[in-house]
Amino acid sequence: LYGVALDMALIKEYKAILQKTLFQAEQQLPWRNGELTLGEKEPKVLSPKALALTCRHYGIPCPSTTKEGSPECEAWENVYSEKFPWVKAMREYRKANILLQKLTGMERQSVDGVLPFSLLYFGAHTGRFTGSNRMNMQNLPGRKASGTPLRKVVVSRPGKVLCIIDWAQIEPRIL
Repeated sequence: LYGVALDMALIKEYKAILQKTLFQAEQQLPWRNGELTLGEKEPKVLSPKALALTCRHYGIPCPSTTKEGSPECEAWENVYSEKFPWVKAMREYRKANILLQKLTGMERQSVDGVLPFSLLYFGAHTGRFTGSNRMNMQNLPGRKASGTPLRKVVVSRPGKVLCIIDWAQIEPRIL
């Protein structure tokens, strides 16, 4: 079977860590822990409307996006997270949720501990390869986000060696 071997025990361990992170983060969100009632129906954890209403309630500006890497949101978090811990908790929830979805997808798509994957030639507008089947093996987080360095779940098969190659800035080097 073609693909990469996965450390299934480590995936289970990381999933447990991320589920705990999600639970703890959710407990800090005013619209989820009962601290703030925003209407009849309890809003979703990452509800933009709930965030906007909560920001208005506390008299702070609401960022236009909470996506990872947004300079506006990072600045907002730096200014308000110390006074309002739920600001950081919301961002932690988002990060942990994304990693948990990736791990769950890897676990679901694996066959006997092997994750088959494919690359699409010129899949990105830059001409780089991209992944298919919602799994981009070239874009796995390497840093320890929420206590789970995702790349660590990819392991070598017995008797084989795993090479990690960084193609950073490959286009200018080839040109």
